[in-house]
Amino acid sequence: MREMMLAGVVLKLKQNPVLEYGMLPPYGLVGYFVIGFEVPSYPVYFSTSPHDTPTHWRQRIFFLNEPIQVQTGPLLCSSSISCFKNKDS
Repeated sequence: MREMMLAGVVLKLKQNPVLEYGMLPPYGLVGYFVIGFEVPSYPVYFSTSPHDTPTHWRQRIFFLNEPIQVQTGPLLCSSSISCFKNKDS
């Protein structure tokens, strides 16, 4: 089983969609990554951001067992995220 762990993850909320748009609290988070390999002869950079050129990599959805309460502010949480392949796939 492949696993990835991200430590020191910081999530920030610029606006509160639950309060502003009457939506339900979030049952998941969507993430993407930006990466660069600084090889002097051939530097490589790419992003899976929805704002950049699409690649075969995609954004990821992190489903939550319970919804989280959110509010606008400088810090939503600072924690770690573990990703691993589903045993059924």
